Amino acid sequence: AIVAAFYPLDITAFWTTIPLPVRSNKYLAASRRQYFSVLLSAPLSEEEESFQPTTETSGRSSSPFSIADIAAPSALPPISHLHGVIFDMDGTILKPSIDFAFMRTAVHSIARREVEDGTYPSSSPRTKRVLAGDVLELCKYLSVKGQAEAKKVFAEVERKSIDSMEPADGAVALLNYIDSFPDVKRAILTRNVHSTVEIMERLLGERGCGRGFDIIVARDTVPGLASKPAPDPILYICGKDGWDVDPRHVVMVGDCAEDDVVAGNLAGVGATVLIDTGEDNCSGGGIPPENVRQEEYDQMRYPTVTVSELKSLVGMW
Repeated sequence: AIVAAFYPLDITAFWTTIPLPVRSNKYLAASRRQYFSVLLSAPLSEEEESFQPTTETSGRSSSPFSIADIAAPSALPPISHLHGVIFDMDGTILKPSIDFAFMRTAVHSIARREVEDGTYPSSSPRTKRVLAGDVLELCKYLSVKGQAEAKKVFAEVERKSIDSMEPADGAVALLNYIDSFPDVKRAILTRNVHSTVEIMERLLGERGCGRGFDIIVARDTVPGLASKPAPDPILYICGKDGWDVDPRHVVMVGDCAEDDVVAGNLAGVGATVLIDTGEDNCSGGGIPPENVRQEEYDQMRYPTVTVSELKSLVGMW
């Protein structure tokens, strides 16, 4: 109705005023169908199809666009229609406190040393991934000694983050609001360790959160289960050992396009929400997971909705 009031004769004119990165986002199809039905039969234009986001190589999450609350009310499924919401922890439920810059520098230096001294063959097709890729993924490619050193780095960074642990603004209110819908479950999916999630749950309880999470999947929860950005942990949560629901009835919420949004889109969730904190939250070089093509990876980095803070979701739902 709002769109019709402003563009009663030419809905296409309204569509073309939307920024190109948003129009090119195939994951906004739901809102396009709902509000731009006249465009439903029209494919993306050549300009929209050819748009390619810029991929950053380090630092903060390189979302293809960062425009708060674009099409949010229409693109997010009504919460009453959901089976569950999966949350990232660090930078999402919690305020950012992980020193990603230190972690990248330390772990990548271990990897470079192993390539330079011949421990890791420089001719390997995985060398690029080892030198600049996701720190959790590259850890498994290192020598036993290298893995031990990398794990010490992870432990040091995560220990320091506990000392400054603080719930994100609106986190407790949002979690309690979701609990007002008894059929909607909550999960935590994090690349951190399970013990840190337990500390977070105690903190949330002290701040007024009514209960804990229905499922927690950390990197050490299920042996052999791949971490984000692989879709495996989301499919595990939605599978027989978890909620036993269709991923299309689940929303993934996180602060990292490369991890949370990619994992959600690869898993086929109903919507992905990016919390654009503006903080350095990148644990690697923006290199696609194994067996995922760069073109597909770039598309998978598009969230359904981008917001600047977690508490915005209460008003959208």
